[in-house]
Amino acid sequence: MLAPNSSTACANVEVASADCRFAAAGFRLITRDLTSCVALAVHIPVLEIAALLRFSLPDPEICSIEHSKGRWLYGSTAIPLLFSRIEAHGVSREDVSVWAIGGSDVFSESGIGSQNVRALRKILRQESITLQGEDLGGTLVRSLWFNPEGGRLIVRMRQNPDASAVGESGASLQTKAS
Repeated sequence: MLAPNSSTACANVEVASADCRFAAAGFRLITRDLTSCVALAVHIPVLEIAALLRFSLPDPEICSIEHSKGRWLYGSTAIPLLFSRIEAHGVSREDVSVWAIGGSDVFSESGIGSQNVRALRKILRQESITLQGEDLGGTLVRSLWFNPEGGRLIVRMRQNPDASAVGESGASLQTKAS
């Protein structure tokens, strides 16, 4: 886990494809150009931290490739691993706020975004994880900024990687702990 730095500005922590990062106040978790990948933004108010997971493929049985970050590559392994790490700190799933973003089919012939969304929903159901909110599917490219302090999540959307921004939605995650 990252600790706050001495400056007043937030330091950015980039979360790449097939990766998961935790951060505390003073840092902002960012992932850019989500197309078929799905990001889970998890606010953990009791620990005053947040996590951002970005998985690329639904399951190794559906799409098996070698990758050095295999544990975070597949939703079927990444989501349970993320929540086991959270629970290892004594936090229950009911005490976190979770948002899901991404899973678009920008490149319509692949359909991997739709497969990722279906897998996400199945895994969340199996793991008894409730989403606070979602912005999934479609054909938009999304980037997100997630501030652990207060759980503020901003999602920006655009038509394709070469287009200018066409919309923005920002929402504060409603935390379940006071």
